[in-house]
Amino acid sequence: MTKRDLAINMIRVALFLLFTIELSAFNIYNFGEGKNRLLIVGGIHGDEQGSYLAPALFIKHYKILKGAVTVIPNLNRDSYSIHNRGKHGDMNRKFAELGCEDRDYQKIQRVKKAILHPETAVVLNLHDGSGYFRKYPKSWGQSVVIDQDRISSKFGELKKIGERVVAKVNSRVLKSGQEFGVKNTYTQLGNSEMMKTLTYFAIRNGKPAFGVEASKNLEIDSERVYYHLQVFEAFMSEMGIEFKRNFNLNLENLDELLADLGTLKINDSIELPLSDIKERLAYFPLINGKNRFQFSHPLGKALYHKGEFQIYVGYKKVISLKPQYFQLSKKLQKVRLYIDEIERDAVIGSTVEFKNSFKTLLSDNYRVNIIGFYRKGTKNENSILIESKKLDPNFSVDKSGKVYRCEIYSKKDNSFCGTVLLSKKDN
Repeated sequence: MTKRDLAINMIRVALFLLFTIELSAFNIYNFGEGKNRLLIVGGIHGDEQGSYLAPALFIKHYKILKGAVTVIPNLNRDSYSIHNRGKHGDMNRKFAELGCEDRDYQKIQRVKKAILHPETAVVLNLHDGSGYFRKYPKSWGQSVVIDQDRISSKFGELKKIGERVVAKVNSRVLKSGQEFGVKNTYTQLGNSEMMKTLTYFAIRNGKPAFGVEASKNLEIDSERVYYHLQVFEAFMSEMGIEFKRNFNLNLENLDELLADLGTLKINDSIELPLSDIKERLAYFPLINGKNRFQFSHPLGKALYHKGEFQIYVGYKKVISLKPQYFQLSKKLQKVRLYIDEIERDAVIGSTVEFKNSFKTLLSDNYRVNIIGFYRKGTKNENSILIESKKLDPNFSVDKSGKVYRCEIYSKKDNSFCGTVLLSKKDN
């Protein structure tokens, strides 16, 4: 091989790895301090939504008071939108041997590093499994899974710890028949498939690890999330980790929390509320290049497909954005508004409430387009007083017909300066 060929190959490998890192990025959240850290790994399989919805709620609604917890909520997020076990193969069979050409390689290396961190004391690998283990031992659902009875380590009595965790969870079951059990796969005795898993990688490296399997047979997501959270709390109790959550752990509250999809900020120029958003917005101002999507929800992701940006939270497709491309100008930071007869400033990308009317008070350098307002012959809606009754709910951002886009453009070069959302208050 010539030096030129070698250089070309090195460039190809570097570009491949860079692409893989970007494609396979996942989030790591650290809470608290201490050497005995609980590592929670969620969503290794894309068709097991309880396994990533539960850690996402944990991140948003739990506080660690004593001890330490690390949470990976979205390990295999490339697979959530297609509700597939593994877009690039079964990720939970890639922890023994894996070539760098594998699309999950960088992700596996990164999660291995988290497992092997000196502070990591216990690892939970989250799943949703079929059936009910206690009724049918070949099933996986409603079980805490161990590879062997014990290892030589603090928290190494895997069977005993698993049994105590199961007893705590079973004291809080929602219905009879949903009880957990401890499932031992006896991996070291020749279970070749389990030897490839995340938990056995941890075991081989002296880290106590457990699989957590809520049942796929449970009817709704909130039930699976309920049991995952109960297991988290039981393990934290075992490890002396103190915590508090800002809600009572019941199905009604979980349904409400799961319905909260958070917000999406795009290019720092607009922030969309996702929980009640319409399924599609057209002529949406974006950059003809790399757009920046920032989600408040840990499971948010933007995909480009057939000329539109599809926005997902977990496995749920929330909205499609049909782009209209502009150059982006960041010169305008604030907008002067006249809201219900009171002047005030609004930051670009923010949401402002109004009851009866509003108008923008910008200089002649800017053009304003209120999506949902129409006046024949008007091309610039700056300084026009717009009453709430004049807004067409067919063009609102949300399904409830309360939120409208106020888009601002530069007259000089027609660049996009940003958006303020105007939200009608309930009377």
